[in-house]
Amino acid sequence: MVASMYRHRLWIVLTLLFGFACSSQAKMLPYHLNCDLGKGSSQSLRIQSVTIQLIHGDGTCQVKVLDLHGNLLFEHIANGMQVSSALAPTNGGPSFFVIQDDSSPDQLFVIGLGPHPRVLATVKNGYGFWIENGCGDGRWHIWTADDAFQGDPELADVYHQDLFVPEVALDIRGNKLADVTPACKSHFDQRIAVIRSAITAQEIDAFKNRRIKDEFRSGQVKGYILYIVFADLYSGRERIAQDELHRMWPADDEQRLWGWMLQRRSEGILVRLDTTASR
Repeated sequence: MVASMYRHRLWIVLTLLFGFACSSQAKMLPYHLNCDLGKGSSQSLRIQSVTIQLIHGDGTCQVKVLDLHGNLLFEHIANGMQVSSALAPTNGGPSFFVIQDDSSPDQLFVIGLGPHPRVLATVKNGYGFWIENGCGDGRWHIWTADDAFQGDPELADVYHQDLFVPEVALDIRGNKLADVTPACKSHFDQRIAVIRSAITAQEIDAFKNRRIKDEFRSGQVKGYILYIVFADLYSGRERIAQDELHRMWPADDEQRLWGWMLQRRSEGILVRLDTTASR
């Protein structure tokens, strides 16, 4: 639920701020089984050769994955849990579905299907995960936001700061979660176009030269600029990101800010992907 709430807030805020929703062709894959604090009735879902049971308990949620013979393949207990429906094969790889543990941080389990169902990968992140087909390739990808920037003091003056942290697209590559954000350039290009429509060249110049007197508006413009630079950086266009920062950011603070971005990125979810492979 955390993931869908985050994504829904992002969509609503961008719509309210800019007058229309960006990435209008993108669709989210809903979580089909949900449990929060043990509330509700127990549910089950059959996906190919496995059955997923989501059992509501006394303040907890338990998920079980069983094979055709009723053998237990996976079990997990948390305060909140979500299970997706099946995803199509990725580049000829295995079909899979995901289970999200709504803890702090959130934890994602990617379960491979096929003849030998098993946990392909797990990863933790301070932001939740959602599944979307907004990369322009027609395929579903696992999305989240990089928690390396969560609660960072640099973003304290940015309105709705959590909605401007870098988004990351993940996919299964060789039985491991991998960063495929650079394949989603069209997604970010749409977002950047929307952001650009919300600020004028005069405001960018005023921000660069510290002439915006209204602190709230200064924080908004700062968030828009950061989003543009983040979008280029995380989508594999580092040189363009650096050029954009140079064009819009105060010159005497540019090096510090760029170093902050690179340092935070080196501490976030992208680094954790190297340890997601199943054992």
